[in-house]
Amino acid sequence: MVKAIKKSYFWFDFAVIILQISRGLTIIGSGFDDILPIPYGIGWLCFMTLAYFIRFGTQSNYMQEKEKGIFKLFFIIYFFDILQSLFLGNSSGFVRIITLLYLYFFLKYLFALYKDGGFDISVITRPYVGLSLYNVGVVLLSAILILMGVISPTSNQLSSNSLLYDNVVNGRTEYFFPGYLSVCTLNSRVLIDFGIPMLTGLSHEPHVFCMLILPSLFLLFGKRSSMLVKIGILLSYLLVMVVATSTTAFLCFSVVIIIEEIWSMLIGKNSKFQAFVIIGIIVFVVIKGQLVSNLIVEMMVERTTAGSASSGSMDYSAATLEYVVTPDSFFGSGNLPGGVGKKVLNSQIGFVTCILDLALYTWMLIMVFRNITSKNKYKHYVGMAVLYFSIHLLKLSYAIITYPFFLFMLFVIWAVNRLPEEDFHGVFKN
Repeated sequence: MVKAIKKSYFWFDFAVIILQISRGLTIIGSGFDDILPIPYGIGWLCFMTLAYFIRFGTQSNYMQEKEKGIFKLFFIIYFFDILQSLFLGNSSGFVRIITLLYLYFFLKYLFALYKDGGFDISVITRPYVGLSLYNVGVVLLSAILILMGVISPTSNQLSSNSLLYDNVVNGRTEYFFPGYLSVCTLNSRVLIDFGIPMLTGLSHEPHVFCMLILPSLFLLFGKRSSMLVKIGILLSYLLVMVVATSTTAFLCFSVVIIIEEIWSMLIGKNSKFQAFVIIGIIVFVVIKGQLVSNLIVEMMVERTTAGSASSGSMDYSAATLEYVVTPDSFFGSGNLPGGVGKKVLNSQIGFVTCILDLALYTWMLIMVFRNITSKNKYKHYVGMAVLYFSIHLLKLSYAIITYPFFLFMLFVIWAVNRLPEEDFHGVFKN
């Protein structure tokens, strides 16, 4: 029987998890930096340490099991980065120590909450799904209100938020917060011109927004609900993807759907929902064939035109991936290269960090595909959720391990991977 979490702690846990996974990805996380401007992440470390001891006191450490080796590898990578940075005289090593301690307490919190909730993974995922649904809701609501003329897309300009600061100061983007609902940008491309600007929920970039919310779509599919509800959820997420206009998200989502269809064919799965998706896509392409072809051409042009925002995004992704897989010496800058984008190629990662990073990613993918090939519906869809995240994170490459959201998703796939194939012993209510 699942052990219920005390109601007095429910919203506390909800707030802690949302705040942690928002760091670096939404204006919620950066807002915390602005409210408590303690440098080098010390404020986050103090908050996470205090939150853990308020919630769980001095309970025993839940991180001693041998099967938690993937988290040991995660922290070994961090520790090795620190050693290399200190050896090279890189001041980022100090910041890495603070981040290491902060993420350690965040992981302790997840383990303790998981145990306190009777090993029910939904106590971990529920706050994340809630945050994602809020983002979807405010984007759709903002779009409707803008089209109706109720709110102006250029109201409530944002400039002081630390997440947006660099883009604003460098003149790359102007940000607005119409109706205090969704972040809005005007000088960016839109996929289909509905007469509304680009809306990205509480995030500052469309690809970051989609990376944050799209895994929750698969988690929602894993829960028992009617076909009508699932269709409504899918259409809502697809509309949000169109409004946000992230080419990266469309490509990653397409790969995941293709893998899902291939697996369904291999096991002979007869799904009315999959038939609905396929028929819907065919009808859309037939009716809007010219629109689709034009969009593909425009995306290709944007991706290859020097100096465009898309070209810069592509160059950034290519440089970070090249940095990870092209070590030139045994030791190097690790996951702490100087600069971003093409500037990382002035450094080299080192063979040790390259091997460790690839080992962590491969280990995660092994767990992902174990769950995707599971006969249990919930495990399958959790695998699909983390698969999307695993593909999308390639855009950020080595930098992703600094985000608490990565550790959160790693914990989710680890926890679900451990569960029995057929029987969840009452934990999952499918």
